[in-house]
Amino acid sequence: MTNRKTGLLAGVIACIALPAQASTLTAITAISANGYGQNTSVNTVEGFRFRPNEDLFVHELGFFDSFSNGLIRAYTVGIVLPDNTIVASVSVPAGTAGRLDGPVNSNAGGLLGGSAFRYAALPQPVQLTAGTTYALVALVTRTTTDELPFPDSVTYSDRITVAGAGLGGFFDCRLAAVGTGCPTNATQITQLRWPTQYASGSRYVNFTFSVVPLPAALPLLGTAVGLLAPVALRRRRRMAASA
Repeated sequence: MTNRKTGLLAGVIACIALPAQASTLTAITAISANGYGQNTSVNTVEGFRFRPNEDLFVHELGFFDSFSNGLIRAYTVGIVLPDNTIVASVSVPAGTAGRLDGPVNSNAGGLLGGSAFRYAALPQPVQLTAGTTYALVALVTRTTTDELPFPDSVTYSDRITVAGAGLGGFFDCRLAAVGTGCPTNATQITQLRWPTQYASGSRYVNFTFSVVPLPAALPLLGTAVGLLAPVALRRRRRMAASA
């Protein structure tokens, strides 16, 4: 009986140590596009602004890989707050080194058929707080020759909100929040930051996440400890009797 009770406690503790939500989801779940293009004129930060509908753990950040045949260059991708605090960032490597997840469109013969996202893992999961506004951002420089899609339809996870005031996609090529256009002779953006203009919605970036685990096993821990207590008491009595 003692071994059974001790085993129960060990099993419950092991369950608590494992995430209650082991599977990961993606922020963007599907894309369709009406064309491709290359960025060869100015540096930009591109992505989308969103709010989590509940607390989330972010595990990986990713960049779009047209036709899943590898990226020509590496891309810096991050999550940024409106005050320009970088919550998390990675470099998604060139080639096929990044983990591939997709396709983003089930129509194999369509424009995005076979395309997916390449991911790089964060050193450790980063928690995003429900109701806080974030921007998922990639730095796309004017030396980029990867084919990037022009999305005409994007489906997002129901765990985040992307539609509404202050939310949605952006394509930002200016350091100042004034003026229009993307002058090639202006000072170029060189690092991740919160966007200052929202010319259009570019969705070359994605992230994987899990729901913050709940302590569902804690009530079981109390039960197991209660079962184990008599075992400890009998041990003490045996030790006292043999002294």
